[in-house]
Amino acid sequence: MSRIKSGIYGYREILDLLPARPPMLMLDRLEILPEGTKARACKAVSMNEEFFLGHFPGAPIMPGVLQVAAMAQTAASLLPAPADAEMVPYLSGMSRVKFRKPVNPGDYLVLEATAEQPDAATGEFLFTAQALVNGEVTCEGKIRLCWKPRAFFALPAGAGIDQKPFSNIPATDAKPVPVLEIMNVIPHRFPFLLVDRLLYFNQEACRLVGLKNVTGGEPYMAGTTAHGVPGFLQVEMAAQVGCVLALSLPANKGKLGLFMAIDEAVFHHPVLPGDQLVIDVTAEMRSRFGKGRAVLSVGDRVVTETSLKFAIGDKEAASAG
Repeated sequence: MSRIKSGIYGYREILDLLPARPPMLMLDRLEILPEGTKARACKAVSMNEEFFLGHFPGAPIMPGVLQVAAMAQTAASLLPAPADAEMVPYLSGMSRVKFRKPVNPGDYLVLEATAEQPDAATGEFLFTAQALVNGEVTCEGKIRLCWKPRAFFALPAGAGIDQKPFSNIPATDAKPVPVLEIMNVIPHRFPFLLVDRLLYFNQEACRLVGLKNVTGGEPYMAGTTAHGVPGFLQVEMAAQVGCVLALSLPANKGKLGLFMAIDEAVFHHPVLPGDQLVIDVTAEMRSRFGKGRAVLSVGDRVVTETSLKFAIGDKEAASAG
């Protein structure tokens, strides 16, 4: 199946094989197995990774969504050749993603991906993938990829300088919550704080709407396809807004939100520099566990939908095995 010959590829060769670039390239070495439907890769996790500056200071953990990125990149090596050489691999969705164990500096992350039968109706290629440390699964799930023409990443018709109003947000007299107040609630910091402002909060309805201004100057932009926001980072944005929502409840003050699962995520349209991304999250809490649904929009255009699960724990639980 794979358009890449079986064998083992080093980092420089991976740069020729996949469109991802640092700091978003999450593979150091890649192996395509002889049958062409299975791939293995590794990521030597180092404290020198920039994302550890912001996830989390004092308790460094590899973000779960970057494990997903590594799994998706391993899966992308198994894609068959596209009909057009100008096509770009695109993460169109994921499901049943579970985060089993934290990954810390010094861990040696092994990725495995297996191709399943393609979805003839959607044109998507389906993969089962997992990440392991010392033989123990840290993350696993289903990945959906497809080929997109470069025109897919162009500005949509009607896009301009002035953003459309946020018409899906109820009118309120409350002032937007700035980023410094967000930082008082969640532990994320640069370069992995991915929410700029909170626009609306309804504690009774357990709904919170956040804003992310997307600019080409962000560190991750240098490593992304067509300089757009990768789907896995959009899921992280939703998770961070959900984390603010959960930790704002009186019973959860001083605690930590732990990302447990991505039940489903669908990425409809690219998110590009100059976009104002509105992240609308509603959640349901039961004891210390919660689930949330997020709809991410640019103007009136829904770009991403995702369903998440999380838990509330003590801060000491962040790096626990």
